[in-house]
Amino acid sequence: MSLVAVACAPDVDPERTSAGDDEILAAAEQWVEDQTSPSASAFVDAVATTDDVRWAPWLLDLLRLGRNSATNARISGILERWSGIPATARIPDLVAYGSWLRDLELDGGPDYREFKVAVYSEIDERFGPLLAEVDDQAELAAIQWGGVPLGGIPQLDDPARLPADEAPWMVADEVILGVAIDGEAVAYPLRILLAPRARQRHGRWARDWRSSTAPCAAPASCSTPRSVTSTGRSSPAGSSSIPTS
Repeated sequence: MSLVAVACAPDVDPERTSAGDDEILAAAEQWVEDQTSPSASAFVDAVATTDDVRWAPWLLDLLRLGRNSATNARISGILERWSGIPATARIPDLVAYGSWLRDLELDGGPDYREFKVAVYSEIDERFGPLLAEVDDQAELAAIQWGGVPLGGIPQLDDPARLPADEAPWMVADEVILGVAIDGEAVAYPLRILLAPRARQRHGRWARDWRSSTAPCAAPASCSTPRSVTSTGRSSPAGSSSIPTS
């Protein structure tokens, strides 16, 4: 209750003049330098004086880092004011305001990349170099961490296979996607490809599967993943939380 109450409280000091870009960027640079709660609060205070939604990606990244509950609530309050979407709690707010931000295709401005890399390097130092390679800045702003550590879902390569008629997870009217690579034809059930994590048999497919997956619609669609070849053989399908080469 306290989080919602703070998030919905007025987020602008009526006696403070609107901060300019230089003041806001200086506050952001200070946070990148020392990464303390006071510097994060000072940055959020400066952004709160404006109505420029260009700063929304910056705020959302700090909310994702989630180090200070009072700062998190203040960020949610600002994003609520800008978007018109009611703030509730940190994780639902990340989802709601993340969707709003992507719809607007905000890019954060020319100085955003360094800030984003600094925030995500605090979550995992390996995230920084990955984000630094994203060319499209609107895409960079839209990227949000899903909570799984880098490599936290190990991929399963080249598992043993079974005849399709011995696979109890298959159904008679299964909708499949057939792929042939290097002379091997494989059929993957679509209900498995649409499960929360990307599944692939060949590691080089991981990037495409990951980018096209969606949350499960029902528990039945989240059952143990399997794949069936067009020749009647089936195998567990692999999973990975990060792209592989």
